[in-house]
Amino acid sequence: MKCTRFIFHLFILFFTSSTTVILAQQKLVEKKYYTWFDQNISQDNTDLFNGEIYKKTYRTEHRNHNFFLNSDYALGVVMFNNQKYYDIPLKYDIYEDELIANLKNSATGESIVQLNKAFVQEFTLYNKDFVFLNVANESIVMDGFYEISYKGNNIKLYTKHRKLERSYISKGTQYNKFFEKDENFILFEHNYYEINHKKDLQKIFPTLKKEINTIYKSSNRSLKNSDYNAFIKRVIQQIHQHIE
Repeated sequence: MKCTRFIFHLFILFFTSSTTVILAQQKLVEKKYYTWFDQNISQDNTDLFNGEIYKKTYRTEHRNHNFFLNSDYALGVVMFNNQKYYDIPLKYDIYEDELIANLKNSATGESIVQLNKAFVQEFTLYNKDFVFLNVANESIVMDGFYEISYKGNNIKLYTKHRKLERSYISKGTQYNKFFEKDENFILFEHNYYEINHKKDLQKIFPTLKKEINTIYKSSNRSLKNSDYNAFIKRVIQQIHQHIE
């Protein structure tokens, strides 16, 4: 059946490339046919089952959890082993950096699968696009899933969503508590840089030191404190206007 989906994939490529539909229509056609195909076969006959059964559980309280945005499943899109899968119930464990899927199977009805990260090239969840990166050089190491927070012609902003964990005891019971600790990186002229402070950006763009100072002074300070990722995205957007 996995071979059948590959053949179906080739058919879709041929069909969409042999018509005169524009790109947006092409994507809708592709999604429609893939969704129809996956709904008519058991998902345990697809490559998505090339993973482990997800069994990790943590005892938390006050709605605290180890996932991206929400501990419930949400429909998403996965590019897995060069094939796209639509409307897959997903959640992203950012503490373990693992993508979890609730897949249909013919035996028990459903399986909670930790998708094989080696084959997950990209995914979309809550309208956020993520890619798998593996970058290692003298100055930086990036490995895992990163959100594409901003994409320009010659610059990209990546956000690494992380959570740290600590254990505590309350009324004789041990709990886990997770804290967000995100990191931001940019790709500029084929080089990756981590950005934590204004001076990091000034080192990357030495000719724009004054402009970067102005951008920071004019930016919403409350946004910087309440949502640093949104703040740095706005900063990068403005820097991009100067380097286009």
